[in-house]
Amino acid sequence: MPDWIPTVAIIQLSKRAAVAMTMLFNGILRMRHFPQCWKIGHVIAIPKAGKHLRIASSQRPVTLLSHFAKLFERILLPRLYRHLNT
Repeated sequence: MPDWIPTVAIIQLSKRAAVAMTMLFNGILRMRHFPQCWKIGHVIAIPKAGKHLRIASSQRPVTLLSHFAKLFERILLPRLYRHLNT
C-alpha cells in the first residue's frame, strides 16, 4: 500500500469524496492514462512456516499495491468483460 491509505478510510469516505473518486476514475478512462504512482508496489517478505528465516527460499514475497489502484481495477474489470464477451 504505497499511498498508506487504509481500506477502512476509503470505505468511510463521504458521498462527496466518492463522487470525486468517480470523476477521477472517469478521467483516467477518458484520458487512457493509468497513474504511474499506482503502478508501484511495496514488496514485503512473509516467512514460510517451519523454515529458516535467513534463507531467501523460505520467504514468500507479497506486493502491496495502492488501494485506489485496486479499486479502479475492480471497477474496470466488468467493463472489460462486457467488451470481450460480445
